[in-house]
Amino acid sequence: MTQTRIWQLTPAQYITTVSDALGVTISMPRLLPTVREDYFLNDATALAISDVSFANLEEDLRAQLLAQEDAISARLPCAVAAIDATCAGKFLATVGAVAQGQVTPNTASALQVFTTLSPQAGPRAALDDALLALLMSPSVLFRTELGPQDPSFGVGAPTASATAPASATATAPTASATAPAATVSLTPVELAKALSYAVTNAPPDETLRNHAADGTLAKPDVFASELNRLMASPRGNDGVRSFLIDWAGLASYSGLEKDLLVFPEFTDTLKQAMINETTQFIDYIIGQRGGSFVDLMTLEQSFVDPAETAIYGLQATAPSGQLTTLPAGQRMGLFTQPAVLSMISDPALSGVIYRGKFVLDRFLCLPLTPPPNVVAEFPDFTALGPNATVKQRLGLVESITQCGSCHKMLDPPGFAMEHYDSIGRYQDQDQGTAIDATGALTFTRYTQQPFADARQMYQTLATSPDVRACLTRQAFRYVFGRTETPTDDPVLIGAYRQFATSGNLVALVPQLISSAAFSLRERTAQ
Repeated sequence: MTQTRIWQLTPAQYITTVSDALGVTISMPRLLPTVREDYFLNDATALAISDVSFANLEEDLRAQLLAQEDAISARLPCAVAAIDATCAGKFLATVGAVAQGQVTPNTASALQVFTTLSPQAGPRAALDDALLALLMSPSVLFRTELGPQDPSFGVGAPTASATAPASATATAPTASATAPAATVSLTPVELAKALSYAVTNAPPDETLRNHAADGTLAKPDVFASELNRLMASPRGNDGVRSFLIDWAGLASYSGLEKDLLVFPEFTDTLKQAMINETTQFIDYIIGQRGGSFVDLMTLEQSFVDPAETAIYGLQATAPSGQLTTLPAGQRMGLFTQPAVLSMISDPALSGVIYRGKFVLDRFLCLPLTPPPNVVAEFPDFTALGPNATVKQRLGLVESITQCGSCHKMLDPPGFAMEHYDSIGRYQDQDQGTAIDATGALTFTRYTQQPFADARQMYQTLATSPDVRACLTRQAFRYVFGRTETPTDDPVLIGAYRQFATSGNLVALVPQLISSAAFSLRERTAQ
């Protein structure tokens, strides 16, 4: 069970929260994602804010308040010339309700900033300082999952409501006098935030805030209804999109760099075109292909940007917003797209090991760590000659006793993608020799079929029970913001059974949210 915790918003969640609260769209390019390998961006144990990033946040947020001054002023409940403590208090309450995710926000400290600074700085400037204090407060940067502040409070397992929609069965807990005191339910406000950020990657809207304020969100049928309402809302796929972006290794795409001496064509324009293609493709799979996992993996069409024609070896692409058929026999699905391939490559080389590790981690849930205290002698590649291929070189590494056990798992999926260089461009030769991308994942249980290349490998992965079990775990890690434990097996088994049958990615996230564990926390000893 998830322990009580304080959970920092991700950069994307924070920017959306502030934008919604102010009623304007803000941009904060220096608010970069936390980079931590093998974790989702919203992992509660990985998120952190340093003194430098906090200072950057203050500077950038102040700049945004100034840049949006007119738009913000237009939302005031009074004229700019008439701003006083009453007007400022009403506006701070409006902003705070959205930013803090509750009907009655705590804005006393922000209002005190206004009243203190207003005589010297002027009311409008003082209001910006008050907004800065409010939007940088812990109650906005973080959200709590501590439960009621009565340490004796306990709950039992929730029961399904007879009126709950079938697609979102009971989740919100029901109090029980016999339950262990260490198990607590989230408060209605905490539950509203957990639900909203999981589904929409944004703060609770007014309807959800009202259900939290009157306590009705704790009723299983109301919770199920709100889950369905959010899933059907314009932002209903944002959580699934965020999960897929993170799972595909693209969370830190903005920081991607390549060796420009080797790839001078890797310009900012190309980089942006690549990620535009991928996000549009993901949205298409979610919105128009029923969230099909098989289509995500194997569809032979994509939204190729004109800037990518050279990468794809195409003469032209379909008009903007329309699908382009991919070159025959070369690509399919999300994971042969240039944006993904570039992220799992070396700055100058294809990166067999990076790519192999990616497949093991993301599709098979088999993370590899170097064995401790092992010093292996690096092989002598000179005997292979100057034109040795990557596969020949790594074959020597695999023959080393200390290295072989890992490389026999890493190399086959990595070699499968050798037809793509560091920026995802198709290639058929390595050092003048035809690329050998054949292999097999012989170490798996249900995914041992031999493959000729990445296309065949991803076709096998698309229907493998091994992969669907792993992806269920990956979705759990995203929704719950932590790694699973053996006590989570009932939740995982239930979600896996649904996903193994349907292959529906859109249903996977709400299936996990619909579990009792989503609303319960284990209170740690004080």
